Amino acid sequence: MHVLPGPPPTHTGRCRSLPFTIIAALILAVTRFVPTGTLQIPPNDFMLIAWNPGQQLMHHRFVDLSYPYPLWTPVLLLPFALWSPETGAQLWLICNLLLLAVSVVMIMRLVRWPCSFAAIAIASLLIGSYDPVFTSLWLGQTVFVSLAALILLLQALQSGHWTAVGALLGISLIKPQAAILVTMAILGLSVWQRRWEVFAGFGAVLLFFLAIAAPFAATPRQILGGGVAEHLRLYLAQTSTLWGLSLVLVSPSLVLPTLVSCLLCGWVGYLWISALRTSRSAERMMYLIVVTTIVNLLIIPYSWSYNHALLVLPFCYAMSQAWRLSGRSRLVWIASLFGLIYPFSRLIYTTLTAVHQSDVFQIIPVLLFLPFMVALQRHVDRSSKQIRY
Repeated sequence: MHVLPGPPPTHTGRCRSLPFTIIAALILAVTRFVPTGTLQIPPNDFMLIAWNPGQQLMHHRFVDLSYPYPLWTPVLLLPFALWSPETGAQLWLICNLLLLAVSVVMIMRLVRWPCSFAAIAIASLLIGSYDPVFTSLWLGQTVFVSLAALILLLQALQSGHWTAVGALLGISLIKPQAAILVTMAILGLSVWQRRWEVFAGFGAVLLFFLAIAAPFAATPRQILGGGVAEHLRLYLAQTSTLWGLSLVLVSPSLVLPTLVSCLLCGWVGYLWISALRTSRSAERMMYLIVVTTIVNLLIIPYSWSYNHALLVLPFCYAMSQAWRLSGRSRLVWIASLFGLIYPFSRLIYTTLTAVHQSDVFQIIPVLLFLPFMVALQRHVDRSSKQIRY
């Protein structure tokens, strides 16, 4: 596997990472606090994900069997359960803001946008205004760990740090469904390229997770999420996925979403294999991971709209690709992208989600974003060939 091209790190860039991150965190905090008019957030999902299971671990050394996350997740979040639910939720909010701020700075470097205070502020304002980002911060979800791991994964692939690649795939298992397709693709790529260091890094993190979770498991199945099957039965028709949308709008049968999911997985596999066979995996890596992330959000059976915060990376990549175009094409693609992210997504929420009190319909913008991303990439590729020749 070739190392992805990227700008060499500079001493100035490293030194300015801290102030850029602080600016991004402050802007993101404003987008979170101003709409609600309060500096506090209620415990919300933080209680379910971290505080309640954390209290069970500390006092009883077990977690309820209905807990749907891997057992290592509440163990890792145990420091946030040492306080009252309200205090723990505020500390976790600060952690999430910092994770998101770091992600903003790293994304700007990945897509080679100018790292200035103005650019960081604008990017942070736009990202913080994206509904799933706001919702994830408000609820206290763990999706920003997945986002940061995904971005760091791309950086590790750029620099050829294969053990770090594997370790970051392992870290993504904190919320495994959010990037499981990306994990499978990179592991498959590592087999193809015989990058065994990736498996060493992945195995080391996985063994660590198993070691800290196993002492608290009532059954082996609980280590990976004892309540997953129960949650699927209860909420499948309510999730913001292709499965939920199909069950609500088309048929109560699972045949259609199963078929579509298999076809999308096959198509993603074809993209990766084609890039490998043509020795273009390095130059196409970011696009491959972006598309795989979008498809992952569509086909996993259990996911909610706050997980769409992962689309921050694909959206920024799409913006950088549209910016490579010239004249009217650039304007049309960028305007269409903004329309899809903000007014259209808000329209779906007000006319369908809020009316029917169902998160199912929030997958519609993601469903439209997939062909949008593919069409944009093809347009950019054609334009690059025309310029070259």
